[in-house]
Amino acid sequence: MNHKQPIKYSAITLGIVLATAFVLVQPTMQASYAQVGAEGAPNYFDCRLFFGDQLSDPFEMNTVRVQDIAKTIIAEKEIFRCQTEQGNIDVLVDVTVVAEILENMTNKNIISKQAHVIYCVKLAPIGQTINGPNGDGTLLGCDTDIPNADFVPVTDCTSFGLHDEMQEMNTVNKLKTVKTIIAQKELLYCTFGNGGQPTLPDSDDKKVEQYTIEEIWENLNLAPADTVVQQSVESLRCTTLVTEAFVESCQFTSVPVQPYDDED
Repeated sequence: MNHKQPIKYSAITLGIVLATAFVLVQPTMQASYAQVGAEGAPNYFDCRLFFGDQLSDPFEMNTVRVQDIAKTIIAEKEIFRCQTEQGNIDVLVDVTVVAEILENMTNKNIISKQAHVIYCVKLAPIGQTINGPNGDGTLLGCDTDIPNADFVPVTDCTSFGLHDEMQEMNTVNKLKTVKTIIAQKELLYCTFGNGGQPTLPDSDDKKVEQYTIEEIWENLNLAPADTVVQQSVESLRCTTLVTEAFVESCQFTSVPVQPYDDED
């Protein structure tokens, strides 16, 4: 089992020197979530979600084309209030889920799909602590992880937050072939009927990001007739254990698509 190396940093205000000294202690890895805090960031626990901490537009998407390959990247960040295992120091944990899709612009096939997560830990500033003194927002370290792709069952889910539904869209082309991608996201909070809440979660509460990724392929040589030659839909579902701020799973699934029949 790996252990952390001491974190070295400077220019820390005098008022938090004592607090950050605890962070330099070599903490023991959590047995069940060893990926979080494996090297760069201190281990943490007792994480919670607050509406006011979240970004007003946390969901972004971009697509670029390099020769015959189009790459779409989707990034979404959530902010958790947590405490370090050593010293119970208040920290903010930025959890950024990044999803990437590579596609062939000639045959319109998906080459690869993958999600990874970036965890960054900062000392919590005034107004974003749980119990302890205020920090200055110093970035202590970051870790990366590739979550597994297993389906995680959840129950008793409700829409979460003021920005629980979001949408992004962009278009790229190769000559007369045009690909438009539309990504929509719904954010859910799931309690399994135990009555948990984001600011005081139970140990099994989970946060779910459900993405619907729609693609429209067109051949502009067909204009002025209908230029659409292919449509597809992908589901991306990421599940996070709230008290650990740990992304347990991100699962891509191709969704069946058929022409609409108004007689059905």
